[in-house]
Amino acid sequence: MRSDMRQSPASKESLDPATSLARRARPRQNEPPEQVIDVPRRYRRRRGRRGRWPALWHGGGLILGLAIPIGLFAAPATLAALVIGGAIPAGGIPVEVILAAALVTAWPGGLALHMAAAALSALLLLTALDAATQAVLGRSFLLAFDLPLAASAAEFVDETYGIAAAIFAAGAALGALLAYGLIAFGLGRIRGAAQRGGWTVRAPVLLACGAILAMQLGHRIALDRVEPVRFVSDRSAQTLVSQARAIAVRLADHSFYRAPAEVPARLPVGLGGADVLLFFLESYGRSSIEDPRYGPAIVPSLRGVEDVLHAQGFSAVSGWLESPTLGGQSWLAHASLLSGLRVDSEFRYRLLLSGERRTLVGDFAAAGYRAVLLAPAIDRPWPEVAFYGFDRTYFSWDMGYAGPRYGWVTMPDQYTLAFLDRAERRRRTGGPPLFAVTILISGHAPWTPVAEVVEDWSDIGDGRIFAAWVNRGEPPQTVWRDPEKVRRQYVRATDYVIDVLGSYFRQFGDDRRTLVLLLGDHQPGPIVSGTGAGLDVPIHAVSNDPDLLRPFREWGFVDGMVPAPDGGARPMEAFRDRFLTSFASEGEKKMASEARDAAVQGD
Repeated sequence: MRSDMRQSPASKESLDPATSLARRARPRQNEPPEQVIDVPRRYRRRRGRRGRWPALWHGGGLILGLAIPIGLFAAPATLAALVIGGAIPAGGIPVEVILAAALVTAWPGGLALHMAAAALSALLLLTALDAATQAVLGRSFLLAFDLPLAASAAEFVDETYGIAAAIFAAGAALGALLAYGLIAFGLGRIRGAAQRGGWTVRAPVLLACGAILAMQLGHRIALDRVEPVRFVSDRSAQTLVSQARAIAVRLADHSFYRAPAEVPARLPVGLGGADVLLFFLESYGRSSIEDPRYGPAIVPSLRGVEDVLHAQGFSAVSGWLESPTLGGQSWLAHASLLSGLRVDSEFRYRLLLSGERRTLVGDFAAAGYRAVLLAPAIDRPWPEVAFYGFDRTYFSWDMGYAGPRYGWVTMPDQYTLAFLDRAERRRRTGGPPLFAVTILISGHAPWTPVAEVVEDWSDIGDGRIFAAWVNRGEPPQTVWRDPEKVRRQYVRATDYVIDVLGSYFRQFGDDRRTLVLLLGDHQPGPIVSGTGAGLDVPIHAVSNDPDLLRPFREWGFVDGMVPAPDGGARPMEAFRDRFLTSFASEGEKKMASEARDAAVQGD
């Protein structure tokens, strides 16, 4: 019995794995020996897991491959919304990612993968620039026209965050390379799943991608008949479409903006030789007065200016204008008001400067005025200013300022006003009336540091007195890490500008008939004004001659320094024609009225 329980040599040998493997490796008669490959245990285990759960393995690769580019495309708009305090936009799978997934699934070669990754990376960069422009300027980025602003953007980043332009550019390039690498990695996961799964994976993926793309395209072609795919977003694709439309619109503007304007028959002779001082206030918009975060601080300051004006024998009326820009590019607002054309892009601005259109500056010059410009923010040659035809220009190097810079702000507004009086207003004992355009810049971002008002204007001198406040408060690099701090600094800077104007009128001391126009150039950026704040800016007309304010009341302006909350806003470009019509001679007014009536009858 014991012998029966013994294993035979053959059966014992069959139970030994090593012996069994050797027997299988022995060559049979007339057959070449098979080559035995010793596969590492680690590789056998990994393949075993894939073989055990193929659907889970391939599905995980597809999900990871889609999640990476989806997250990258959602990041710019989400970050911009968090910075400005707006609503985070609804997400969805970018239609471009679906198209790229279909491409690497159908042609899983290396060339297709890198082409798709490069295309998605370029579109992601455009999406990021668009989100940044929306956060700063409240509008879309225009690739063909906004690239010249790159130098200004780098300069602002340097002043605000202390990041040199070279470092900023290097960081942007590194970020672009990192984005390309992540997108290529994600698409590689999709391609790998397609290669391993074969057509059992490729066919469903391609059918799903094709169905989604067809439905989305059908929705765009026939909006009222095909429902959109709810979980798909074509926001990035629409960015490309908007770029093409912008180019077409700007090309259509070419002849209009370069054509010489018809010389108007109306000149501001109705002013009777009164001086006209036009002040642009940086980042002074409707939100400054009506936003509950800023109005409780700004409105009392405006009421204080009213009291000063009444004590000095001045009156004020206020209304609204619609600026062509928001958050920056102040020169577009300046050009729109002076030219009477809506200049809402860098392209239109360049076209205007290359033409021969006469502006409000030329209108005043033709009426016998001395036209001057004070632009303290200009700290480098600006040959384009010749277009306007000023008799005299004062830039930062012309104004004798010996005090410190206040970050981006070359000099506080109080010094600019003191220089205006010293160089032009008080210096003249006779001669032609004055038309002065002055750009006040203390309200420009980053709104720190902020100076204090020097009560005795005779102490201002060459501006060294302003060194006392240049190091007060937190630096821009600290302030701009917290949006709430940015908003508090905006209130401080705007309040300073208004207090300076009140102090200026308190010591105005001039019996000459004068009309002062104070207006904002644009709303502050969305980080301050929020989303959907509009383009309206306040305009105040101040004069020591009530007759000079009568035309503004006819426009709908209200008494005081606070515009009516329900008051409508006229386009800024409409100001020139309306101003010239209101202050033309009686004969010119009659001719203009008859021409307007004839135009209405012709329509």
